[in-house]
Amino acid sequence: MLNDTLPNNQAAMTAISGRQTLAVFLVGSLGIAIGYFGLPRLVSNGFVQLESTLLHLIADGLAYGGFLVAAWIFVVKPRDQGLKALGLKGCEVSFFVLAGFLAVLWIIVSSLLYSIMGVWEAALIYGAGEVAPYQKTYALLVGLFLLAGPIAALTEEILFRGILYTWLRRHLNVTIAALLSAFLFTIAHPSVFVGGVAAILDTSLLAILLALLFEVSRSLWPGILAHALYNTLLLSHYLYQG
Repeated sequence: MLNDTLPNNQAAMTAISGRQTLAVFLVGSLGIAIGYFGLPRLVSNGFVQLESTLLHLIADGLAYGGFLVAAWIFVVKPRDQGLKALGLKGCEVSFFVLAGFLAVLWIIVSSLLYSIMGVWEAALIYGAGEVAPYQKTYALLVGLFLLAGPIAALTEEILFRGILYTWLRRHLNVTIAALLSAFLFTIAHPSVFVGGVAAILDTSLLAILLALLFEVSRSLWPGILAHALYNTLLLSHYLYQG
């Protein structure tokens, strides 16, 4: 078990309630419903003309946007802390250096994990295939990198570390809170199940590392940097392979 006796550790956590956490995830899910069900229906009925790849980008953007709006309404607005209520606080520069190191390290660890399990080539082929449709235009490719990099990192770190992990941490020790938040983070990414055990382990272990980075830094910014850098490096690798 990890040491859970750091001075003022829980006091430094923003007091996000269970109701706020549930409200953010439920209301934020409306963005998913609109993006993945409502928008395609408008396209299929001829009300909107969108190319399929652009449609997917917009759907992802609506999903992330819905959660960010919900986080603002239910966490930021009711408090007088501003964005600090979500964990977006300043921290020491050393944590940003650590975040960059962890992102690069995890690319190496992921490669080894997939290689040991004998699915590295399959993972590269799958990833390159996912990126390929966005290579039609530079605009689509830039949109993909922006969405999968900084936007995904910001949104997911706010949701799964800033809100969910914070709430769990108020009631549980570091180990259980990190494991539970990582489990929920993983099942929120159903595409990893296509990759089998290697992809599930990769995503889960990365989520645990990000939770621990938030735990020690008391800020989401290092985790956002690590998450965005990891996603960008991975996409770049898929693009190169493609």
